[in-house]
Amino acid sequence: MSSFKLKAPAKINLCLRVLGKRTDGFHDIDSVFQQISLFDTITFEYSDQLILTCDGEACGPVEQNLVIKAADLLRRKYSVTAGASIHLDKQIPAGAGLGGGSSDAATALVGLSRLWGLDRSAAKGKDCELHALAGQLGSDVPFFLYGPAAKVFGRGEVVVPFEPGNSFHILLVKPDCSVSTAWAYQNLLLTNRPRNSRLTCSSTAGGDIAEVASGLWNDFEQTVFKRFPEIQEIKSRLLSAGALGAVMSGSGSSVVGMFDSHDRAVMASKEFGRLWNVTAETLTKSVLD
Repeated sequence: MSSFKLKAPAKINLCLRVLGKRTDGFHDIDSVFQQISLFDTITFEYSDQLILTCDGEACGPVEQNLVIKAADLLRRKYSVTAGASIHLDKQIPAGAGLGGGSSDAATALVGLSRLWGLDRSAAKGKDCELHALAGQLGSDVPFFLYGPAAKVFGRGEVVVPFEPGNSFHILLVKPDCSVSTAWAYQNLLLTNRPRNSRLTCSSTAGGDIAEVASGLWNDFEQTVFKRFPEIQEIKSRLLSAGALGAVMSGSGSSVVGMFDSHDRAVMASKEFGRLWNVTAETLTKSVLD
């Protein structure tokens, strides 16, 4: 097979509740994941060896990259002896709560299955083999096999996908700091404040931007804002710049502002000067189908 490219989308959390710590050391969550039009791009080409090259955002040591780990899992699972030349063009920043590494891993599972001619007839669903492999790679990885939006439960492995009714305009802003997910969970203050994430899910599916914006929520904000007040400042500045709502994504450090038009999102981006920022849209279709 000749080389081909797949897009690996970033995600935001429209709402994120952490329900408590599990006996296995992970935490149960109740969240709404939404893919957006910010992508890494992965190129796959048949090769005798397994090779990963990268440009753009830092990819870290090759042997620790989730793309290579995904390839190793597939090769062991299906006794694949072939290799692949994989090129990763990173645009999604690390440590931003946008799921770039997890998305790359899921995209690698799909792309390498295609490259190596593996059976993907049951590639979706909680019992499929790719889903099981994705769960071994990371809690957020299974979601990216589905998209563009889903309710996510458990430690992230329970995925209930849905198709949003409309696309929303957003502005992402990331400060110069990054937040460790492990640190965020270790220091999280569980408030047990009731939030109905099903309301956010249903309103997103119906395309009601005002209702979605009013329902944005993230349990990590209280903990992260105390340690990184600059992230809280970004949220306040987004709201002052006209965002209908704003919320930190994942465990941070990026903050997403929701706007009623692309032009207003672009105008607001001018308020953030040298800080990393990008306008995007929420996706209404999966890019892996």
